[in-house]
Amino acid sequence: ACNHFAWASWQPERDAETLLSLMDKSGMGWTRDEILWKNFELTKGDYKILPINESALDIAKKYGIKQLLILAYGNELYTGTTAHIPSTTTQINAFCNYARQFVADTKDRVKYYEIWNEPNTSGAFNDGDDGTNYGNLVKAVYPVIKEENPDAYVMGYSATGLNKVTDKA
Repeated sequence: ACNHFAWASWQPERDAETLLSLMDKSGMGWTRDEILWKNFELTKGDYKILPINESALDIAKKYGIKQLLILAYGNELYTGTTAHIPSTTTQINAFCNYARQFVADTKDRVKYYEIWNEPNTSGAFNDGDDGTNYGNLVKAVYPVIKEENPDAYVMGYSATGLNKVTDKA
């Protein structure tokens, strides 16, 4: 189940205990969620998991539900928008710092991480980007995650649909 507790500010009725207990009772063993970079680092260098996310992490662990957490999206503090994949050295380094702290704060409850979600969707591949920025981000972030948690499983390029491919030759 994909719970999207990160969007709880838009849907305050989300209740981690109720949703995760229902998952447990139904036999679901996995959940997928994100802790958005923009919510995790509200000011540069200051990292904190929102209470709804912290609660969901603890409750899922209590029920023995495995979690896949997504290192999700940009942060206006660095990228100007949440849609664009970090592409400059400064942006990539900032994303790596987010990833390092994110994994440090969750590794006692999580060992499955995904780098970005559906990077091929509109806006995620920066205008004119052919996927190079995403590839560069993965190359930079993967070793940071493994350094912080050597037992982590790291996934990437969870695509949605297929973009039109053209031959420019």
